[in-house]
Amino acid sequence: MHINKYWVVAVLLLLVVFESCKNENTNQVFYSNSLNEKLDNTCQWLSKKESFFEKDYLNIFYNYYNASIKEEKYTAAAKSLEIVSKIKIDNLSFDDTFLKTINSFLSLYKDKIPETKTTFLYSYIANYYNDKGNSITAILNFKKITKIRATDYYSCNNLGDAYYSLGYCYSAIGEQELALQNNYKALDCFEKTRYNPGKGYVYSNFTNIYVFTKNYYEAEKNVDKAIKCFKEVNDNNNVFMCLYNKIALLDEKKDKRFSIFVDSVYNAAKKIKILNTGLKIDLATCYIQKLVDEGNLVLAKEKLDEIKPIVNSLKSESSFVVYSASLCHYEIKANRGISDILTYQKAIPLFKENEDYQNLKIIYSLLKEDALSKNDYKKALYFTEEKQKANENLADELMKDKVVEVETKYKTKQKEQELTFKVLQIEKNKKLISILITLLVIIVLLIIVVAFWQGQKKLKQERMLKTMFTKQLLENTEDERKRIANDLHDGISHELLNLKTSSKKDISDLNSKIDIIINEIRQISRNLHPAMFDRVGLEFSIKQLVEYLELKNQFMITTDIKYTKKLTSENELQLYRIIQESLSNIIKYADAHSARVILKEVEGFIILEIKDNGKGFNVGEKLNSKTAFGLHSMIERGVITGGKTNIFSDYRGTTITVKIPLTT
Repeated sequence: MHINKYWVVAVLLLLVVFESCKNENTNQVFYSNSLNEKLDNTCQWLSKKESFFEKDYLNIFYNYYNASIKEEKYTAAAKSLEIVSKIKIDNLSFDDTFLKTINSFLSLYKDKIPETKTTFLYSYIANYYNDKGNSITAILNFKKITKIRATDYYSCNNLGDAYYSLGYCYSAIGEQELALQNNYKALDCFEKTRYNPGKGYVYSNFTNIYVFTKNYYEAEKNVDKAIKCFKEVNDNNNVFMCLYNKIALLDEKKDKRFSIFVDSVYNAAKKIKILNTGLKIDLATCYIQKLVDEGNLVLAKEKLDEIKPIVNSLKSESSFVVYSASLCHYEIKANRGISDILTYQKAIPLFKENEDYQNLKIIYSLLKEDALSKNDYKKALYFTEEKQKANENLADELMKDKVVEVETKYKTKQKEQELTFKVLQIEKNKKLISILITLLVIIVLLIIVVAFWQGQKKLKQERMLKTMFTKQLLENTEDERKRIANDLHDGISHELLNLKTSSKKDISDLNSKIDIIINEIRQISRNLHPAMFDRVGLEFSIKQLVEYLELKNQFMITTDIKYTKKLTSENELQLYRIIQESLSNIIKYADAHSARVILKEVEGFIILEIKDNGKGFNVGEKLNSKTAFGLHSMIERGVITGGKTNIFSDYRGTTITVKIPLTT
């Protein structure tokens, strides 16, 4: 039993060492501690996506934020500001009032919170300007985030978000090489946090880059990877964002699946009720484009009128551009021409200034269609050429080569890192194996030493018990002799003297005294050896013993004996002595009300049970004490018969069981 415990301890020790060695020298990984961050009731409500569409959402936020600032609870104010800024970014809801609040906190209270908790401020400002088409200002703000070192799960994910956003911005202004580099940096961050949604954003960015460089195979592969990442965390909004990107990809490469795919995505989005307003507009405009292409202008107009109020309420430039493109597409197909063509023509210089080639490409495409519908082929040619320039600015042939080069470099670097890691892992495993072997040898030696020590201790204890048993046996033998001597002296001698002095009395009185002497001699004889045991047998002798003890001690003893002579007389006598010793102990020490003796034959065994309903005792302690001669004698007698003695005791009483196998 003790050895098994040592083995368990040894195995646990080896596992601890194995785990500690296994985690040594591996790439740093950050784990989420979101469970440790407790939000108060207001912040919990603000963080719910559905709360954003409540009428009083911003009022509740500003009341909470201003109260926190007033009470100098800057951490609480920052947390509420962060929650709302992220939800507004997700829903493409940008307004100047909220931007002023962000800038105010940045200038007045930024130093009141840890630097890693300030990144959301730059993120909102960057997204605000990115929505306005000002990618350059957006890039400057995203870069500020990348200067803050990642120290935990939270800051590492924020760093990944910044790199992925930089990738998006660089891609929009045609810097696909820089876009790719920042995308790979973002991917490294999200690998460290095991953050699948972050990886999904990166793969979505890769999709745009490969679309601009006309590598449609890689584009579709990456959009499918992005969808998988978001599905794994049940992020329906971003799944549909990726499906929107896939629609754009199919449209770009004029894929036959476009119409069917738009229908299925649009209908699926309506069923699950997407909350993201910007995404609703994006999907609706795809559906409107499909209706216009099919000539279903009536339904297309209904859908345009349906989303117009949502677009106006958002105050998002990017959503307005998407909506306007769909409206222009509809007006051209309806043979009306673009109704507000001057607005789009005036927007061209601003887009050029901001290097927003993606929106330039959209506007030139619409203006070309408008010119063709009016048979103005000269303008149509001009806009076609300008669209081509915008396309080339997004990604020319040289840029395609650079993208491939950057991708190759990253993959080569990744393989080199994997190879280096594997070499380190092999070295570490060798070290681990040597440590484990050394530990195992030490533990085995320790277990052998402990086992030897325990064996010696057990032998010493057994010798001590045998010595004690022998001593008690001699003492009990001497006590028995004294008892017999006392019985002869005090009983029989006394009666013989009385008989001598009363020899002249009546013969009846003499006979009575002689009977007393005879009975005392018989009792002494029975104590030494049961009378006629060999002739009357074990069962009768047990019943005679029980009857005598009941009468003498006024104690109830019942018997249940189903025994046919199967044991030798010597073994039967040993069982008799066990019963005699047990009943004597019960009467003297157990405080019991009754006892029961059972002797039976069961499946090739003779089983003896002596039970009482006394107070019980601690068997282990008693057997190791100096007053356990009776118990040891019973155990030894059981061994002599070829059987085994078991003693069980608790507060309900004691049971002594002797189990003797029958030889065939």
